Amino acid sequence: MSGSSPHRPIAQLVADLDTLEAVTIDALEDPSMRYSYEQWTTLLGKLRSVQSEDPSDSSHWLGEMSPLRLPIKEPRYVLIHLFSRLRHDLLQRLKEESSVDFTNSTCVDRKES
Repeated sequence: MSGSSPHRPIAQLVADLDTLEAVTIDALEDPSMRYSYEQWTTLLGKLRSVQSEDPSDSSHWLGEMSPLRLPIKEPRYVLIHLFSRLRHDLLQRLKEESSVDFTNSTCVDRKES
């Protein structure tokens, strides 16, 4: 493969799946679980997009990805955003590596017949 991909490596996506599994277990076993500061720091680092800001920046807590945005259980918040992050990363890879358009999860072949 020539050049480097601007997208996250497959190994990182697998690590995200491991995190997703752990958070899913948290959500199922104790939906009211409260994460520690250290756990939030780790989880928010995994949720950040490449373009997003550092969670130590105070504006992070006021943005769209803020864990304070909605009255939602912590494990559910992480699940929703981690699924979204994984979906975004995988769709970017698919767009880069194929001639199929996966916009809105609908496969549209971009090759002409």
